[in-house]
Amino acid sequence: MNLTIMKQFRPSVGQCETGNMIKKFVCLNPQLSSWMLRTSMLGSLLVAGFTQANLAVAQTPECTMTLNNSDIDFGQLNRNLLTRTQQRVSLGQRTLNLSVKCDTPTDMTLFYRAAANINQPGYIFGAGGHYQLNLRDVTLDGQQVTLGHVSASGQLPANSESSLAWEGDQGITMIRDGKPMNGSHLHATIDVSASAQESQLKLRNATEWQGSGRLELAPGGESRYLNLRARTLPVSCVPMLSHGGTVKLGKISHRDLSVNESKKLQSRNIQLSVACEAPVSFALKTIDNQLGTAARSGNEQFGLGNDSSANPIGSYTLSIDSASSQADSHADLYLTQAPLSASSWSEAVSGRMALSKDSLSGFTTRAGSNTGPSPIEQLNTLLTVDVEIAPTRALNVSDEIEIKGSATIEVFYI
Repeated sequence: MNLTIMKQFRPSVGQCETGNMIKKFVCLNPQLSSWMLRTSMLGSLLVAGFTQANLAVAQTPECTMTLNNSDIDFGQLNRNLLTRTQQRVSLGQRTLNLSVKCDTPTDMTLFYRAAANINQPGYIFGAGGHYQLNLRDVTLDGQQVTLGHVSASGQLPANSESSLAWEGDQGITMIRDGKPMNGSHLHATIDVSASAQESQLKLRNATEWQGSGRLELAPGGESRYLNLRARTLPVSCVPMLSHGGTVKLGKISHRDLSVNESKKLQSRNIQLSVACEAPVSFALKTIDNQLGTAARSGNEQFGLGNDSSANPIGSYTLSIDSASSQADSHADLYLTQAPLSASSWSEAVSGRMALSKDSLSGFTTRAGSNTGPSPIEQLNTLLTVDVEIAPTRALNVSDEIEIKGSATIEVFYI
């Protein structure tokens, strides 16, 4: 009976033997046997896949990246003591110590991720500023290596150097005997330097630069963030006037005045000094505190106030003279002027110059120069005050007249 069934359901492969129950089962159930075989093979493949994944995880090296400083502060800088080179100003340099340790040898290619400067090598550091990171003195597992630029890990660079700066998204890989090297322990020095455009320092207010980036060990590896900062303040200058800034004219009788013509009084001198924390380019800006009361028209005329009948009392001028001016150890000084915007300066000359409400007045050490004031730390000069009283016919002399001239002299940083 069994033989008859087996003939009727004969499997397409293999032969059946009557004495083996397992073989009989296989022969009687060929489809089940095939399904079991496929299942068994799939199970083997899945097991093999999980085993391979576990091996890959086990082979991923554990790495630790250490920087001695992640917050780089160039400090509060004196803009006039900074080094200038080709219209750029150095904001300083800082040195970092880098260490990378892995439990097994790995690719030590280092990338720096930050906003790149498209106009020159390096990275953006605030308005008009940029910074660079230079890698040097690199040892891998105790041996010196050279460095090369690559766009991805595992590449062979075109050339190699003992020190190298990061550029854009390029990485720096370790080279020995002309080949990229893996390693477990890396030690290196990173120099961080920053600079700014000269034009950014020609500001009267404080300036601050900030930047940030990420140092990464191969894509997806250990990384550390860097934060950079620098600040400048304008040099502080203090102006001083002798006698507290008061010019005494004394009592003037109306009989000493002219009925039909203005009366010029004797000139008065007052000492003006400007003391700065360091040499700085500055100019003098003059403000008339009695604006609109000058008896004479012109930006060089300052008002003396009005009498009880609202008549202008007169006017006065303020002037400086290069011959009576001294600055630091300079032998000679020359005078130059510019509009309040400081957009262009007159040719520097010697002699006397009147201060004006719509101009800046400064000192330079170069005759004929039109580049503006020279940096000065200590200035001493005489300020000459020339007063002119209006004709008495234009004044109410029946009442006592108080002369109320007032002006402010400011230090304008260039």
